[in-house]
Amino acid sequence: MGRFLSTTFLAATLLVIGSSASYAQESLPKSPTHGTGIGVGVQGMLLPFGPSGLSLAYDAGPWHAEGLLGIYKPPVGKAGVDVGGNFWFHLHKTANADFSVGGGLGLSASAATIFFIQAGGQIRAFLTSNVALSATLGLAFSVIDADQIGLGGQSIGTSSLGGFGGVGLHYYFY
Repeated sequence: MGRFLSTTFLAATLLVIGSSASYAQESLPKSPTHGTGIGVGVQGMLLPFGPSGLSLAYDAGPWHAEGLLGIYKPPVGKAGVDVGGNFWFHLHKTANADFSVGGGLGLSASAATIFFIQAGGQIRAFLTSNVALSATLGLAFSVIDADQIGLGGQSIGTSSLGGFGGVGLHYYFY
């Protein structure tokens, strides 16, 4: 009986020493976060008639850049094309959101040619680890056919031309 107990004790000791810590004692995996990669979606620049359209974004981690292209036909007038780009530097980033500062350039060409410059901030909220809803706020400067100059701010909602007005939605491929 003594030999059985010492063999059982030896086997139990080897089992305890050889086993790894249980999952409950290990640290839990980190919550998912957004990473770096390419995103596709829609984006609009500031001002009611600012460029808006399909967007391609690249998130590099400490910054992200967006380019947009839009083609539209208003009810009256000729068809137009919107092109633009933004660069955003992340000031603060969490697992599900980030706050960035930066700006961009845009061009809207239809009956009139409008050149845009914008500067401000952008908040992106990640609804899932790879779907981001963004809102841009700040100041925008526009020159219309080199005859008129405008200075404006945020316009959330749609314009008569169907603009997105500083709101965007992107799906990122990580």
